[in-house]
Amino acid sequence: MSIIKLCEKITDMRVDRKREHSVEVIVYIAMAAVICGAESWYEIEEFGRSRKVFFADRIPSLNRIPSHDTFNRFFSSLSPEYFEGVFRCWMSELCQKYEGVVAIDGKTIRGASKCSRSNPDGEKGFKLHMVSAWAAANGITLGQVKVSQKSNEITAIPELLNALDLENCIVTIDAMGCQTEIAKKIIERKADYVLHVKDNHKNLHKSLESWFDDMDAKRVDVNKEYYARRYAKFRTEETGHGRREIRECFVYNNRTMGLIFPQWTGIKSVVRVTSERTILKTGKTSVEKRYYIIAVR
Repeated sequence: MSIIKLCEKITDMRVDRKREHSVEVIVYIAMAAVICGAESWYEIEEFGRSRKVFFADRIPSLNRIPSHDTFNRFFSSLSPEYFEGVFRCWMSELCQKYEGVVAIDGKTIRGASKCSRSNPDGEKGFKLHMVSAWAAANGITLGQVKVSQKSNEITAIPELLNALDLENCIVTIDAMGCQTEIAKKIIERKADYVLHVKDNHKNLHKSLESWFDDMDAKRVDVNKEYYARRYAKFRTEETGHGRREIRECFVYNNRTMGLIFPQWTGIKSVVRVTSERTILKTGKTSVEKRYYIIAVR
């Protein structure tokens, strides 16, 4: 779907007699400007003026470049949720059926501000939190949801999951999103998951830590046929940027995992990833262990 076709799906909320510029003119120029780094309505207008010939060749209805006030008024009249829905449809058509890893993560946007008549320079202490879904194979963001504070990611993630076609995808989420209801929702969306487990689930974290420590003590040899059916190890070593890093992924797969952890819908395997980093200049070594639960249909 082209940007022109996308614009046809956007309802124009302006009064007829004040529509000097078409929706496609405003949206096309604004999207191109933002992609190229514009951060204000003034910069979007300036970007449009500096590339007027380019836009005139691609937008049939373009007569002149809208002013910064026009861009401001148009987008202020749009509901962010409505525009986000239109954007998701556009992304779906561009990507067709995306597969592979979809990483869902929350970020705090640096430098964001919330201005109002009472606070024209921005609200003191304001922070903008976004939860986004990133399609690794396609290299694009499939959708985003704004949350009032970082702790609200837990309620925003299911909303994002419902909005996306995740069938046959692998959804990865950090420890904040490692929740039983989120795991259940992912399975309902016909996807698999890899969830990072930390101390926010102390009992689960301690169980995984204890299991893998016990396997280390028993010196489980994954190359032996008896163990190969349930255990697997993968090891990589990289040297660069003044350090050497050895990573080991240790997987334990048990058909009764769902009985051991019935609250985690679809769980099939548990994983420990050990990262050993050595600073080449000083010889100082640090070790970090991370734990995950996995559902693979």
